[in-house]
Amino acid sequence: MASINVDKMSLKDLNDLEAKLTKAKAAVRNRAKSEAKQKIDAILAADRQAPRKQRHTAHRIWQRLLDEGFVRLNLPKPWLPFAEGGFPTPSGKCEFYSERMAADGYDPVPAYTPPLWQQTLEREPDATQFVCISPPAHSFLNSTFANMERFRTREERPVLRMHPADAATASIAEGDEVRVYNERGDVLLPVEIDTGLVPGTVLAPGVWWTKLSPNRRNINRVTSAQESEMGAGATFYDTLVRLEVVRRSTAETTEARVFAD
Repeated sequence: MASINVDKMSLKDLNDLEAKLTKAKAAVRNRAKSEAKQKIDAILAADRQAPRKQRHTAHRIWQRLLDEGFVRLNLPKPWLPFAEGGFPTPSGKCEFYSERMAADGYDPVPAYTPPLWQQTLEREPDATQFVCISPPAHSFLNSTFANMERFRTREERPVLRMHPADAATASIAEGDEVRVYNERGDVLLPVEIDTGLVPGTVLAPGVWWTKLSPNRRNINRVTSAQESEMGAGATFYDTLVRLEVVRRSTAETTEARVFAD
């Protein structure tokens, strides 16, 4: 493949090249969609021709999805699966005292367990420490879909959201770039002020792929790989971080950064 020396190209040539690349990428996406549809159509066609006992209802559901946009599960109305009990417990009831949990060494009744950072910290967090949570961005499903350009365009860029009272105390302004760090690692993120947050908490919508993130880092640089004591679940929200401003924002630089992103 021939190389292109963009340093010697005019602005018009660069714009033409960008337009050609955009058109080529669109063609690749459309071809992939067409090939996927052809494969689905072939599978459904084979299903229609199969003996009745071996036939699935997938082709009918697929057509309804195309026509209506969604299909309701074939469940009774109203759907009350536990109206008569039938819970997946030894007693078949909703248990407030669990013999199974007691046998496994857990507290058999619901109780509050402080987060790990609160158990290990000798004192309450100071003004420079925040509880960091990283729920999926609205356009992503954890890291799923984060590789798709149209969903990344909706999210614009990785950010850190702060309550205005916390931002004022920490002398941080909208658009400032901060270093989010703890003993595990760090990541650089621009700040957005959000009145909907609980003071003392910062939020970094995730999860952006590292190769698509500035500095090839994302919020998982500061989260723990430790599992919860019950169910071996993730402890991503059990995270304490500090913030350090690395670049102040002005109206001019903020507009430039958004345009660049």
